[in-house]
Amino acid sequence: ITNIAWGAFEYAKNIKSVTIHGNINTISYSSFFRCENLEEVIINPGVEKIDDSAFFDCWNLKTIIIPSTVSKIGEHAFRSCKSLINVIIPEGVTEIGEWTFIECKNLKSQIRKDYTSEAYDNAVLKLNEIIEDYNRIMLEVNENNSEAIRLYTKLGFKEINLRDRYYGEDTAIIMEKVK
Repeated sequence: ITNIAWGAFEYAKNIKSVTIHGNINTISYSSFFRCENLEEVIINPGVEKIDDSAFFDCWNLKTIIIPSTVSKIGEHAFRSCKSLINVIIPEGVTEIGEWTFIECKNLKSQIRKDYTSEAYDNAVLKLNEIIEDYNRIMLEVNENNSEAIRLYTKLGFKEINLRDRYYGEDTAIIMEKVK
């Protein structure tokens, strides 16, 4: 098996946690559509593509870690994941579809130390469009990541605090955007 089939687990109400092993290349269209009790997804290295609407309407999904082997996240992939708090998008992601995180009302973004990719710029800009409804957004960024700091500043984020040695020897700058 190299793919999770189109709609394979649609409407599955008993799934709370999923681990996707590295022998899977693609999480296909609507694979986990409206798995309303799904809370955790662990995607192991080897997965290359998260297709359109793969996790659409997984209302209780809180955290997803995307491995560096993923290069594409499709349109609406995490749409309406209302409990989604954390998404870690690695540098290897080169394409993020439209409306990927729309209606994710609790989403916070974690940007990694190695933030350099244009895909990150696009992801943050799309998140900025989506989060216009929020009154306050906070994030952390490595003090040595000048590109990310410039981008966040351009998007209206302000430095509010520091976390010493948060990234090993490096300090994290805590930034906030308030309407």
